[in-house]
Amino acid sequence: MEYTYIIPTNIKNILVATLNANGLNKLSEHLKLCDLDFQDVGLAYYAGLSGDVWDKHAIDCNISAPQSLCNIIISNKKIIANWLNKIFPSSSGLLMREISILPQVEDFHIDLPELPIENWDTLYKDIMSAVSRNEPSLVIDRLHTFEVMFIRNLCDEKGIPTKNDKGDGFALHSIMGSLAKYYINENLVDSQFSTQALKACASLFEKYNDVRNNKSYAHDNEILNNIEACYAVKIMSDTICFIHDLEQNII
Repeated sequence: MEYTYIIPTNIKNILVATLNANGLNKLSEHLKLCDLDFQDVGLAYYAGLSGDVWDKHAIDCNISAPQSLCNIIISNKKIIANWLNKIFPSSSGLLMREISILPQVEDFHIDLPELPIENWDTLYKDIMSAVSRNEPSLVIDRLHTFEVMFIRNLCDEKGIPTKNDKGDGFALHSIMGSLAKYYINENLVDSQFSTQALKACASLFEKYNDVRNNKSYAHDNEILNNIEACYAVKIMSDTICFIHDLEQNII
């Protein structure tokens, strides 16, 4: 039999309705408040599942739940997995392997400066749309693009090189390091704290780039959990705002 390996787009609604129809009303109501994200991890046999799994794929599910419901969802993981296996169409060839519970990020908010450059408005709206939905993992890639535009624009204004002799652009953390050195050498910061923070920016941007490449939706990755994604996004947005405020002070 040829399988589709397609996860129905309305799988959460189907699960909620099925649980409710089978007397699991409270669990059904709890899941309405959660977000379900599925990842196809490949052939079920190689993913550790046994039995009649030939040509079938294993599926992992991340359930993002309100803090108050995490323990309840955790205690019902087996029930949820069993019902998911039942409601996946047989033609899909999908089998549940693992369910992970992640606490939802509550009151997630970031600030970003306005950029006088092309396509800023579209990018800003993309970022803030994900923020409004409390989805920091979706912000990571777009915020990285925002950083690149922001830092390169500042460096161009100050005559700080952003490309090598062949016209290839320097890495973001490299030009951030050059910009930080400019602020320090020009005595544009007063405290040792701010000086040290600027010196750390290059390394911070490099690590954020790694998160973007290997833990975000920029590629086919295992996605960073909401708590760490929120932390990374807030630190980077605060850093951008700090640099923007420095620029306003210079003017």
